[in-house]
Amino acid sequence: MGLYEGECAAVIGASRGIGRAIAARLSEEGAETLLFARDHERLVQVAGTLPGRAHPIPVDVTDAGAGAAMADAVEHSCGRLDILIYSAGVLPLAPVFRMPVEEFQRTMDVNYWGAVRAVQGLLPWLRRGKRRSIVFLSSLATHFPLPFFAAYAGSKMALRGFAVSLRQELAPEGFHVAMVSPGPVDTGMVKGKLHTPMYRIPRWMPLLQDTDVARAVDRTLRRRRADVVVPGWLAPLAWLGLARPTVVMKSYGLAVPGWERAIREGLARGASDETAKEIHPFHRNHS
Repeated sequence: MGLYEGECAAVIGASRGIGRAIAARLSEEGAETLLFARDHERLVQVAGTLPGRAHPIPVDVTDAGAGAAMADAVEHSCGRLDILIYSAGVLPLAPVFRMPVEEFQRTMDVNYWGAVRAVQGLLPWLRRGKRRSIVFLSSLATHFPLPFFAAYAGSKMALRGFAVSLRQELAPEGFHVAMVSPGPVDTGMVKGKLHTPMYRIPRWMPLLQDTDVARAVDRTLRRRRADVVVPGWLAPLAWLGLARPTVVMKSYGLAVPGWERAIREGLARGASDETAKEIHPFHRNHS
């Protein structure tokens, strides 16, 4: 019998990447899964690969009624909720002066407001569950934001503030609220962006797989941990990034060959509409 046998889990952003891997992990451990994302066809495909009972439910987290739609789905399936995973996200990269305000808004709408809508809609059902766990997928970008990450890092920092406050609000009810912050993950979100002037990382920085993050989420649920960095050995550097961001970013820059040249190249390319579209296409599809 799996750890989550008899439990119901909602995974938002389940059609691909990290969300899909998390849904698979929970299903393997016995959870009944509610798979939320915009692409219904892909959700049906994902549901067909899971060993346990799964419900593909199309929803756009940017819709004002997304929370109510998720709540309706829970009511008509499990009738309660034990686990909520928020994994939906977008990663647009561009110099601030080239990033349209609408793209900043779009990023906040998916990465932050979508989480708020989900929590507000699903909290009554989580109160009926036994585990009462909420896990938000964050990023190392909240600990040391890179150049050209302004929209993404800003949205994830807003999510961190939301999660920490929510954790304190719900603690008297026995809730577990966590943030899992992975480094670069080899998913469609970073395809064509990683190792370009817009997204440079040191040679020693590992490129994670979505299954690595899924295992970390599983451990977070099992141990009811609050803040988890993936891989774990980067945790000291991550927390130093919050305490001494200037020191960490200077060290980070020294660890990346051609760091300042890459920034200048990114700014130069960002000044050209055609080149900008080639090197940092706005990622408008979210899981």
